[in-house]
Amino acid sequence: MSSLKDKIERDFTAALKQRAAVKLSTLRLLKSAIEKRAKERPGELTDEDILKIIRQEVKKRQDAIEMFGRGNRTDLADKEKEELAVLADFLPPELSAEQLKEIVAQVIKENNFTAADFGTAMKAAMAATGNGSDGQRVSALVKELLS
Repeated sequence: MSSLKDKIERDFTAALKQRAAVKLSTLRLLKSAIEKRAKERPGELTDEDILKIIRQEVKKRQDAIEMFGRGNRTDLADKEKEELAVLADFLPPELSAEQLKEIVAQVIKENNFTAADFGTAMKAAMAATGNGSDGQRVSALVKELLS
């Protein structure tokens, strides 16, 4: 079992004992998503695979918060924000804007990417940042630096 999966299990057990309803329901959904991915893909899931699943769940919550905000459903948006906070505990810390810009600029400079190479530049930048940044942030920065 991966260490991230162990942490999720430990937090789930703790939430169950504490009767923390929001945390418990969020972790149930996360565990379900992980089990679904495990069935689709043979072999043990790595921490990287689990991080991708968590990021997908975070993205779902962010989209829901935006939609509920537009629909003046602050009660539902607040619930999604609580779930987002639970999921964020499992993500590695994000790179600062300066660090991210430095890494992306270095990748673009080393490879002499132009605006026509956006896809390739994006792939290289994501590889260079590793788990340290969200794809949307990297994409915006790559577009900015290539133009």
